[in-house]
Amino acid sequence: MKRFGIISLLVLAGFCTAGIAQAQTREVRAKVPFDFVVAGKTLPAGDYRLYAQPAGTILIRNTDQGDAIYSMTRPGEIVPGQSSVLVFYKYGDSYFLREIHCTNISVNANFPESKQEKQIHDHVAWLGPDTVLLALNGN
Repeated sequence: MKRFGIISLLVLAGFCTAGIAQAQTREVRAKVPFDFVVAGKTLPAGDYRLYAQPAGTILIRNTDQGDAIYSMTRPGEIVPGQSSVLVFYKYGDSYFLREIHCTNISVNANFPESKQEKQIHDHVAWLGPDTVLLALNGN
């Protein structure tokens, strides 16, 4: 009976470890060379890790400074052959994170337009945003 208990504990530990390993695969990295806005918060340039979370949420963590933010997303359009990228809209010197497409973590999502972006967009609607793509690295 003692042997059965030990084997059960080992199996349970294996399942827990597998869950942790699976959670770690839901992460990608990006080096962002400019400050940017997401969910109304300005984040500094630096190295970032993005984690897919339940219910369409993305955790964005700055590994240089330890800052982190959660942002809700909406399902994005699936683009066949799309590489893993972050999509930023640029208005003048301001960058706004708008999309993430990543096959590694099975995410294809749009970030909502922030108030700041809407205000800038309304002032320069005739100009439109420039689109900036940044490649994502797998874990």
